[in-house]
Amino acid sequence: MNLWQRWKKVSINNKLMIYMTAILAVATTLYTLMYRSQVEFTKENARQSAEQTDRLVAASERLAETTKSTLDEAKRVNKEAADRADRTLQAIETQTAASKSQAKTSQISARAAEESAQIAREGSRPAITSSVRLSELTDDRAQFTIKIENNGNTRTQFTLKYCALMVEMMAVRDFSLSDCNQSQMLTKGPFDLPAHNFKEITNRLERKEDLKLIRRKERYFVLPIAIYSKDIRPTGVLPMCGVYREEYGIIGECSDLKPK
Repeated sequence: MNLWQRWKKVSINNKLMIYMTAILAVATTLYTLMYRSQVEFTKENARQSAEQTDRLVAASERLAETTKSTLDEAKRVNKEAADRADRTLQAIETQTAASKSQAKTSQISARAAEESAQIAREGSRPAITSSVRLSELTDDRAQFTIKIENNGNTRTQFTLKYCALMVEMMAVRDFSLSDCNQSQMLTKGPFDLPAHNFKEITNRLERKEDLKLIRRKERYFVLPIAIYSKDIRPTGVLPMCGVYREEYGIIGECSDLKPK
């Protein structure tokens, strides 16, 4: 009996079982083939992903290296720029200090030159001083002399104004020509006064009643004086106030008798 005859004698159930077994075998084989194909595909994807990842890592490393190099170069350039800026600033500060020093030296030189010129001008300018002395004092008359001196190196010209006042002892203070009445004011000059020379102007006072009060120490004899000259700097006038004190017998400065 051949194989086909034997197959025909097999029951339907067994045939179905065989068919199902064959189908399962085929399905299993197909599934195995598909699974293997999927595994190979997954492995290939994994390999490609690994290669891609390696390329990305390598690219990232190259980018990082390039960035680091760029940053290092930028730092170097910035440091060089900062160093140049520091050197430039130091040079500017040095130049500024030198300029200030030179300016200060110039100022000192200018002041020295001005002072030298001033000394020269002062040395060649008239120098006027004044003093007053009592020449005579009796119950009938008083005589006093005003002395004007030129201690400078050039000639000058001056005019003298003064008056004679009798004041109470408690009223002693600095007097000026503004305390004199016009009728009391005396003007002498103008006078020429050579360098290193002097001029004496003598006046006599004959007021018996006033002189008696002075001799009894009840009045002071006060002389407000003013010398006018264009060579007197800066006002053009040299004021003076003389007072006679009976207890000392001389004419002194009014300021000596002011209350302390």
